[in-house]
Amino acid sequence: MFRYNSEQVTPYHNWYHAMSTCQLTYLLMAQSCSLQSDLDKIDLFVALFAPLGHDAGHRGRNNPFECMTGSDVAVRYNDQSVLEMHHAAVSFDALMKVGFIKYLSKE
Repeated sequence: MFRYNSEQVTPYHNWYHAMSTCQLTYLLMAQSCSLQSDLDKIDLFVALFAPLGHDAGHRGRNNPFECMTGSDVAVRYNDQSVLEMHHAAVSFDALMKVGFIKYLSKE
């Protein structure tokens, strides 16, 4: 579903980091009684989905490198929050591929 490079390419920003971040988010949410009662199902889904996709498609380089080298993502996002925009796009693409987006309301 998500595109993550192998640990050899990106030793930190990989699937294990995404799962670790998601697990920590879940544990923090589970310990907070108010979060469980105050959030609806879509909010809970988003809170657990965001950690999985926060570094999706990471190339192992930072924003300044992407911009200075004129990479394809730097050009696509006009040197503005390049990696953040890329991670969000990869995450939304994953949601669209599994058909989840069609269940969301436009509100």
